[in-house]
Amino acid sequence: MFESAHSDLVTGNERLPGAFSGALQQLYFGNPRANARIREFIAQVRIAIDAPLADTSRRASSLDVLVAQATPILELLQAVTQAYQEEMHRCEVAVRKRQTDLVERLSGISMQANIVAMNARISAARAGEYGREFSVITQVLAGIIKEMDQLIRPRRRPGQCVQKFKLTLMWRHP
Repeated sequence: MFESAHSDLVTGNERLPGAFSGALQQLYFGNPRANARIREFIAQVRIAIDAPLADTSRRASSLDVLVAQATPILELLQAVTQAYQEEMHRCEVAVRKRQTDLVERLSGISMQANIVAMNARISAARAGEYGREFSVITQVLAGIIKEMDQLIRPRRRPGQCVQKFKLTLMWRHP
């Protein structure tokens, strides 16, 4: 089980990408040689398990090798675990940044659409009877914008809402 889990972490499978970053590749295949050292340990475990019960000297020597490798292999596994945690943190930060950038772009588009919709409502009102159909279209557009705002509102930081409100007030009351 340990062997297949290690193989999946290094080479990947349908759920795991393998050593997906330069830092992990360096750890596994570079100077620390994590992949080779872990595979050597797995081979030593197999030898110890497969040693015949009657051959106590061979069994004892296999166990001595495992005991000698235990602390260094645990330290290595700790380093591998730490590297994965750091990579996952980097991925989470990148995803959050992309989400924040997307929300900011959508907020800007929403604000511009609100301004266009407001100008369209004003133009429709000025057109009087001829602007009624156009007024209905602007109301639909305002509804779409409101729905978009509700979708991105939970993702906004509090300061962004205040900034948008100030910009809207400035636009309405120069």
